Amino acid sequence: MITVENVEVYGFRHALRNMRNPKESWHLSDTQFVQSFEPNSYGFVVPVMPELGPEDSRLICSLERGGSEHRKVVRTIHVQLDVVPWRGMWQELDTYKVATVRDSCSTMHKLGHRDLVEDDFVDADVDSWMLDRLNELARTYRESGFKDKEVLMKLKHRLPEGYLQRAGFDFNYETGLNIFFQRWNHSVPEWRWSGPNFERDWLDVKHSRWRGFCDVLWRLPLFDVLARADQRWGEAQEHAGGV
Repeated sequence: MITVENVEVYGFRHALRNMRNPKESWHLSDTQFVQSFEPNSYGFVVPVMPELGPEDSRLICSLERGGSEHRKVVRTIHVQLDVVPWRGMWQELDTYKVATVRDSCSTMHKLGHRDLVEDDFVDADVDSWMLDRLNELARTYRESGFKDKEVLMKLKHRLPEGYLQRAGFDFNYETGLNIFFQRWNHSVPEWRWSGPNFERDWLDVKHSRWRGFCDVLWRLPLFDVLARADQRWGEAQEHAGGV
């Protein structure tokens, strides 16, 4: 499980209009837009939600299928969200550094300002001796008036990968599709995709707890349409039961 919240998606009107610029075919656009700042059933805010028409669906799928040199449209649809993975996942998410921004909580500025508790770690799983040692260092750091940077570095060096570290993450649909096709069946369960009908096994919607990050991506507006049109869909399609 992974916490993903405050999901907002922008840019559909601009993207769908300008994908028609090369052939000046704006008159064929048949998408309707619904404006709302209320969260949808997944808790996502989509200020301008597209109801894709058949002509626009045909074109955007064709561009997606054509490869990265053609699907510029997906690079102009943007997602912003807050995610709380364990620290080891950030090393993997930082693989996707093109057109992304990560603004994370800082261990340099805030680690040691309070005692850590079990809930600060994935599945509340941390050895008691490790937690005691971390909090011993944290108290020593506080007693120094936050001036003993040597103690702070000891604290940072001993922090387990399972420590949960919140960050804001900004990316476009191109990056989202790359993450999906490279991570949908990853060995780390917090990455995985549960399939198109994962709501049956979905746990704790109200608290923004998802089985995997790829499940979040799949439920972004139009993301499933684009994924199915992508040349990389084959193996994931088999996993999805041929949908």
